[in-house]
Amino acid sequence: MTDDNTSIEKKSSEVTVYQKRLTHFISFSVAIFLMILGLCGILSPGFAGLHMSSLYSIIISLSGVVIFFFSYKNDAKNAFRACLFFGLFFALHSVAGFILGKEGVPSLGHSSQDQKLLVLIPGVQELGYVDHILNGFLGFALLGGAIDWWVRYSAEKKKF
Repeated sequence: MTDDNTSIEKKSSEVTVYQKRLTHFISFSVAIFLMILGLCGILSPGFAGLHMSSLYSIIISLSGVVIFFFSYKNDAKNAFRACLFFGLFFALHSVAGFILGKEGVPSLGHSSQDQKLLVLIPGVQELGYVDHILNGFLGFALLGGAIDWWVRYSAEKKKF
């Protein structure tokens, strides 16, 4: 009987370690990317065709710091929550930009004509086509980490 319990505990810990590693890896990678992106946005608002004000760059960097904090903690559920929250945040920014964006010229960052410009706060947060693609990628990656955790958690829960 003891061997069976040890076997179950060992399998459970193996799944948890893998689940934690993948979710943490995704959130950690996106967090580092966001911190670097925020720094680049502060130094060059038109970096890579993006439209980044100093305030928006700080918000991007702080979201990277928050995601990094939750991915660094030794708790996969917190990494899942961070992936889910920020994944939805970035995905909704992307969807809103593609649906509500109109043709226009931004007042900050990359200043050429943009076919999907979404002005949330004039001069502070203006999102263009490239911003929507970036937000979609970030949302997709983070939601992928959240879904991966949820699938593994549900599978582990069904075993016991």
